[in-house]
Amino acid sequence: MDNRIYIQWWLRLKPYTKQVLTDTYYLGLSNKIKQALEEGGGGYVLGSYLHNDDMNLLCCFFGFLHGRYSFRNQHMAALSVNQHQAHYGKKTSIFNDQMNHFDDEINQQDVTFLIWYFLNTVQEEKFISPYNDFLLDAAHDVMPILDEEYEYAPENEHIKQYYALNENETDYYKARKFIDTVLFSSYLLFTDTGLKIA
Repeated sequence: MDNRIYIQWWLRLKPYTKQVLTDTYYLGLSNKIKQALEEGGGGYVLGSYLHNDDMNLLCCFFGFLHGRYSFRNQHMAALSVNQHQAHYGKKTSIFNDQMNHFDDEINQQDVTFLIWYFLNTVQEEKFISPYNDFLLDAAHDVMPILDEEYEYAPENEHIKQYYALNENETDYYKARKFIDTVLFSSYLLFTDTGLKIA
């Protein structure tokens, strides 16, 4: 059975339909992540919750690295962490290990949270607790890949035009298009909103 992820899966989480040069790099990264999850300790349990198509989406979901590099600290995951810090005094909502959370790095807490969030949005049969060991195992399985790739991951200039809006924008239709893109064509919210209307 062919377990590779193909470009159409990667593009499902993008606001554009034609592949750009950096997509090839991130597709390769998604396949490395999928292999690590399938071979690692957390992958077996993940497989019991996810079909192969969902596993492909999960691996593409790690496009947060893509967004993190392209937008520095202005990507959606960083913005949500910053907002959580401002409102509640800690960077993540479910993990108490705040001491080992570094703003300019890939953090295991963020990866664990993203896997947990993904699982609870893509399947609706069971609520999965964020404290399940298999989530930590799965995050642990992919962290070496993310740590290594983060150092030289290419920036996608093309995607910036879709996820940037002038703070002083007064055109209702431009603002609405931006909101639609974020809600329905972004890696972070696709499984929660975009997948439901696909």
